[in-house]
Amino acid sequence: MNLLALEIQKDFTGGKMTLYKLEKYYPDYRDENLASFDIKNFHVYAKDELIGTVTNILIDGNNGRFRYFVIDTGFWVFSIK
Repeated sequence: MNLLALEIQKDFTGGKMTLYKLEKYYPDYRDENLASFDIKNFHVYAKDELIGTVTNILIDGNNGRFRYFVIDTGFWVFSIK
């Protein structure tokens, strides 16, 4: 399987962790049963205040679990992801 990946250093073990974008690791993450459900467009709130929207998810290549959410904060905190 040839997937594009990002490699970063694990701070706690000194080894490497491979991260994949959600659509590269799980190309069918939006199957016909969940066609209207896209986790990448979820709104993120803190203390009942909208702070941004999920724009991408990075998957841990070692176990297939969500590792990081990329959040677009828009104008909040000067539009930082």
